[in-house]
Amino acid sequence: MKKIIALIIAAVLMLGFAACSKEEEKFVIGITIYAPMNYKDEKGELVGFDTEFAKEACSRLGLAPEFVVIDWNTKEMELNSGNIDCIWNGFTVNDERRKQIDFTDSYLENKQVIVIRAEDAEKYNSVESLRARLSWRRCPPPARAPSRTRRDPFAVTPIPPWRSRATPFLK
Repeated sequence: MKKIIALIIAAVLMLGFAACSKEEEKFVIGITIYAPMNYKDEKGELVGFDTEFAKEACSRLGLAPEFVVIDWNTKEMELNSGNIDCIWNGFTVNDERRKQIDFTDSYLENKQVIVIRAEDAEKYNSVESLRARLSWRRCPPPARAPSRTRRDPFAVTPIPPWRSRATPFLK
């Protein structure tokens, strides 16, 4: 009888230890290398806005992120085949993609902006004042000139210091 009780206790303890040593579930994230979203720093470590944001989200969900560089042209195939669990990389949401893929709420709205030093805010306050300082050659055709149709295209928005690029989006 003592042997049976000892075996039952041993089995219960083994199950308890197995449950305690459970590793975080791996979450495979498809990315492309594109600074400032995902890129390698001088130490060769993957960093960037999306990288930091994904790590924090996984941490809060109890998941272990694994970043995999994918071919952007085959991103949907990578996701639908199960090679990756998600695409985390400036993926534009549209109605056609919504038919094939589940999306979270967007956390970033891409806009084209001009960033200047705070002390130059008075100096550059119109398209004309910027014209002599800017080169439009590297921009794609739709982005060649600042929009004149927006309410206040020269609104000044101070950028506060954050501990990471993801900080302003985390609750």
